[in-house]
Amino acid sequence: MKPLITLIFMAFATPAISQEIMSAEAFDSFSVGTTLYFYQNGRFYGSEQFFENRQSVWRAEDGSCVNGQWEEVEEGICFSYDGSASMHCWQISRDNDTIIIESLFPEAGQNTTLLELGGQDTIPVICTAPSLGV
Repeated sequence: MKPLITLIFMAFATPAISQEIMSAEAFDSFSVGTTLYFYQNGRFYGSEQFFENRQSVWRAEDGSCVNGQWEEVEEGICFSYDGSASMHCWQISRDNDTIIIESLFPEAGQNTTLLELGGQDTIPVICTAPSLGV
């Protein structure tokens, strides 16, 4: 019975092994000059346009934008945005053609946020007032 349980466990564990955590260099190469579109449970979450020197503009679902910058921290990528004292850290993984973004260090009592990349293009984000981005 133990070998069967081991085989079943390995069958379910194998897909996770194929996940590859994106390094800062890989993320930079992947994102610079593009806009990424993020979804949570199939619902639009926001988009972010990426520039050279790890600069970005985050556009929230309501159309408001904020300038940001990112850096590598441990196995994550952490964003800091104008007007915010806290950093938002994510682990970005690639599993075949799917890119999964999972929040790191959630605040006490908060669940981990899990996003999926739903698109990528070179169209600049369009921001509504008062913060119009870069």
